[in-house]
Amino acid sequence: MLKNKLQVEQSARATGQPDAIVMVTNIVKHITSKLKGSTRVHIIFDHYCEYSIKSGTRCSRKAQVSRENQLCLSSPLPPQDVALIVTKNKIQLIDMICDELVSSVALLNLPNSFVVTGKSPIPTEVCSGLQIIRPDLKTMHEEADVTIPNQVVYLASLGCCTIKVISDDTDVFVLLVHYYADKKLTSTLVMEQTSQGRSSVNIGSTVAKHQSIALQLLPAHALTGCDTVASYFGNSIVCHIVFCHQIKAPIRPTTFAEQRARKLN
Repeated sequence: MLKNKLQVEQSARATGQPDAIVMVTNIVKHITSKLKGSTRVHIIFDHYCEYSIKSGTRCSRKAQVSRENQLCLSSPLPPQDVALIVTKNKIQLIDMICDELVSSVALLNLPNSFVVTGKSPIPTEVCSGLQIIRPDLKTMHEEADVTIPNQVVYLASLGCCTIKVISDDTDVFVLLVHYYADKKLTSTLVMEQTSQGRSSVNIGSTVAKHQSIALQLLPAHALTGCDTVASYFGNSIVCHIVFCHQIKAPIRPTTFAEQRARKLN
């Protein structure tokens, strides 16, 4: 109480903390630079639904940090642990980035297709200065990890010869392997790491090398390593791969009729 009564606060601006506009501008410049060598660029963020299963996970993550800020482009940025852990702060930052991306790309008036998936489950496309709502790409899943493979399959269906996914996430890797094998894709699909110096992963070559287990990775990963469901403690990635090799038939969900028949037998 004494500290709260007597303290003289110093703004983040005075301590050298950058304004939100600096971060947003740098992100926009980096992303729009990708348009130079690509005919299509898709940017995908998580979107947040209240009272979802994932919202419970987020609540547990921010147990130690709960300060919510009212942010705008001229606001000083809060510390990273506050900005990126508190959901309300993340939503505000994502909204600002998406708005600036759409307006900046529209001003460039390029013929490239630029698709942004942000807070709304319906993406916005910018092409030749025009903004187009894309309900055909709508997804209700909160995780960008799931939306990314969905849009990769869409791009492959358009006949894109080379598709590059920039992500470090294991869930994205497993989903890409699964859909590449399941949809029998032929595009050159490369998963590039976000950090420089790390090697890229050729998804097509990965599927060809591990063809016998490619379709088993997704259900096995959901049981042993997926970060959105409970995983079995002590199961290493080696056990994960051995488990896939030991499966004699593809894992698939049983129907209600099949479950009932088993109980009757």
